[in-house]
Amino acid sequence: MRKILLLSLFLFVSLNITIAQIENEIRAYVDSTELIVNNGRKLLVQQLDNENYIKVKEIYNFLNNKTINSNYKAFTYNEKLYINVLIRDWNTILLLFTNYESEIKYHTYPNQYPIWSVLYDDIVKKSETLMIQLKNSELSNEDKSIIELYLYLLKVGNIDDVYNKKLSNYLDLYKNSKYEKFIKNYLPNKQIKGSI
Repeated sequence: MRKILLLSLFLFVSLNITIAQIENEIRAYVDSTELIVNNGRKLLVQQLDNENYIKVKEIYNFLNNKTINSNYKAFTYNEKLYINVLIRDWNTILLLFTNYESEIKYHTYPNQYPIWSVLYDDIVKKSETLMIQLKNSELSNEDKSIIELYLYLLKVGNIDDVYNKKLSNYLDLYKNSKYEKFIKNYLPNKQIKGSI
């Protein structure tokens, strides 16, 4: 009986020590990738303020590569689009448009350092310059048209008659567009005015 009591006491103490050890490990655990992503996002905003777009691109690529095998990504779909607009990486934007369905499924780390509004404001401020650089690029007419439509929507911030016309022209010219899923699921539909 005494052996059973001692064995029970030993198991009870061992179990409590193990639980306490696990609890301490959990409290001390820090996801270093999440920390790197947050610090990288802060640095990205700082480099945007300095208009150092080469550094912005380096940070963007580093953070994407850092989270490539992670369940959580460094940037939302919108943030990826905005960053690539600002660094004028038209080909990556087109790739993001094409891969809309797979890109939109990714989740980002919760409580990330907010960069969305900074990116958006910077795009609106530089929209004229971005449009000129897009027009001077060597992209196909279809590719330029879809990016121009997207940039126009960002610039005005809502649907208007010009957006409706641009979207209609695009859909008429490129009936079997490779960006169909992006247009259908991401871009707003044409605004239809009704009257009685």
